Amino acid sequence: DNEKMNFFIEGGLMATLTKFDKNEILINTLKIDLLSYYNSTLLPDSYLFKKPIGTGFGVFAGFGANITINPKYTIQILYNPTYEKINIGINPTLKLQQAIGLRAYYNF
Repeated sequence: DNEKMNFFIEGGLMATLTKFDKNEILINTLKIDLLSYYNSTLLPDSYLFKKPIGTGFGVFAGFGANITINPKYTIQILYNPTYEKINIGINPTLKLQQAIGLRAYYNF
């Protein structure tokens, strides 16, 4: 229980909703919509005729430090690895992802 800095750990379950909106490429001023390949009549699979959307599940963990700036404000610096499935595409698998974050809190 330090007045200025305390360490923490966190973890839990998570759900991720993913939705494919667009896929474009820009070459100089030429914009090409790559979504048309998903609607190709040459591909017989009906899965490719709609925009993919899905929900995947996983777990998250995290650790970091609470830093008290003054009596009214606290910031957190944290590292969050997640092990989750981004449920888009054919045969999605669980993958490890990582994030570094900064949170700011107003102390009431």
